Amino acid sequence: MQHYSLILILVFCFKAFDTDARLWCLTVTYDKETSGCCNGVVYNTTTSACCGTKIFDRSKDHIDYECCADIHVYKRYEQTCCGSVVRNNIDIDLEADICCENKFHPKTEGVCCDNTFHKHGDKNRHSCCGKLLNDNNNKKCCNGKLHDVSKHPGKKCCGIETYNKSTHWCDKRDPDIILLLGQETCYGEKYLTKTQICCHGQLRKIINKTTVNDDACCGTTTYNSKENTMTCDNNQLVPIGNMQAETFLKMCGDRSINENIQGCCDGTPFDLLNQICCGGTILHKSKKCCDGRELDTAKYVCCKGDTIEQQVKLQPNRDECCLLKNGSFQTYNRKYSECTLTLGVAPKGSRCGPLLYNKSTDLCCQGILFKNGTLQKRKCCGVKSYDTQCQECQHDGIIDLETCNKHVKLKEAQHYCGKKEYNKDKDLCCHDNLYVNGTTQRKGCCGIKSYLKKNKKCLHGEIREGYVSFK
Repeated sequence: MQHYSLILILVFCFKAFDTDARLWCLTVTYDKETSGCCNGVVYNTTTSACCGTKIFDRSKDHIDYECCADIHVYKRYEQTCCGSVVRNNIDIDLEADICCENKFHPKTEGVCCDNTFHKHGDKNRHSCCGKLLNDNNNKKCCNGKLHDVSKHPGKKCCGIETYNKSTHWCDKRDPDIILLLGQETCYGEKYLTKTQICCHGQLRKIINKTTVNDDACCGTTTYNSKENTMTCDNNQLVPIGNMQAETFLKMCGDRSINENIQGCCDGTPFDLLNQICCGGTILHKSKKCCDGRELDTAKYVCCKGDTIEQQVKLQPNRDECCLLKNGSFQTYNRKYSECTLTLGVAPKGSRCGPLLYNKSTDLCCQGILFKNGTLQKRKCCGVKSYDTQCQECQHDGIIDLETCNKHVKLKEAQHYCGKKEYNKDKDLCCHDNLYVNGTTQRKGCCGIKSYLKKNKKCLHGEIREGYVSFK
């Protein structure tokens, strides 16, 4: 027992003085650029991911996997994560249903507001205010709180409350405080700027102005600093030219330094004007510091979370990083992508409601997704879509033209594999990969690949020769 305690003490001491770019996973170190820690186990982040306490392969048997609410691992293209519940895509209609409160609801039955489902809500007439439903859009929403402003339609939001901008203003430096015009706050206390002043030095309080134009404090009195006739020396007003120089000294290692122009970096003085302290090393101020080390901006980017800061290696054409839900970082190009709370890195402007979609093939109408809508030359009419070749969108809804019935019958025979139109009776489509005459040649799909059913089999996503036993 004594030997075991000694080992633990040595391990913790080694951690305390470890200056390498590695992290700890219980008692094991790992390289944070290629590995991660999941429930005390180190894993390869390039091929695996962490889901709660489970490690899973990102791609296996030509199937991509993702994590749902840190609980379930699911097949990305065959299943959908709704809250903390996984559903098979064949059991739901992603175009007609909406995920809310961990289950799917028909979009025609209500509206989902911040994961709260409101029956009989209509997106054409209602809007969401946090979890609340704004009936007929007749109220003002301020950060999740509804206000009746019918008598004062010009009111503005300040936090969750409203104010009249002709008599008040919103101070966003504090937690959204509503103040009268001419008021400010001084460490949480309101005061009138015309007759009072807030002292930010040692006094830290509100005092009455000696004269109207005073703009600075000195001890318990005020003065006008713009006149350049008086200055404050040790809480005493003295005429400019009579102030005695005062040096603020403190010890840095075995040497004394002037705090006004010098800093202390691990016991070594440095110049505050031209240098910075980075993890105990003095650098020129033109350099960048991240995670206590100098940052090579050509190869790395500094990623910051609420309680973490680390250097992540840049990939070609990437200039920013995103903190993912599992605690890891992912780099991306700010020009083409964005960092989201729920989806991680996603293409800019590529979400329709909570769903990712392809703008070149799909159509998004006010948060409602229509798969292949753009390919089918459809357009939006409110939250619905219509066929531009045989329908029109008017003020009272979608109107069918005389040619519509004939065109619809022709369109029903069309099928798409990715962006390409194909003949379902002759060709074969395997996860948006088209194999011309694949059906005619009696081929089948095995993931994204095709194979001849005559002499081959698909077993767990792999194509095998000859007869395969499934025992």
